[in-house]
Amino acid sequence: MDDLSSQYNADHAERLRHAVKLSPFFNHMGIRVDDIGPGTITCSLEVGEHLWGGPGTVHGGAVASLVDSALALCVFPLTGGRDARSLEYKVNYLGK
Repeated sequence: MDDLSSQYNADHAERLRHAVKLSPFFNHMGIRVDDIGPGTITCSLEVGEHLWGGPGTVHGGAVASLVDSALALCVFPLTGGRDARSLEYKVNYLGK
């Protein structure tokens, strides 16, 4: 973790928090950055009816969007403020 700490830029982390608050996509989805540190991030998803995949079920695309967003946002303060993109990720869904 020491290596990540030396790359972490608190100003970029604050810029990230601000950008997420202003983002139409993040606002529509209800994605928030709750905590961010060197190589870590905690995001949450406020689930409203617009994200339901069925009665009382969150749509898998909403969950995938949260995962994809958290992956990119986590590395932003480590990259000198450059955007990051996911090349590939996988989400496995478990039934009830």
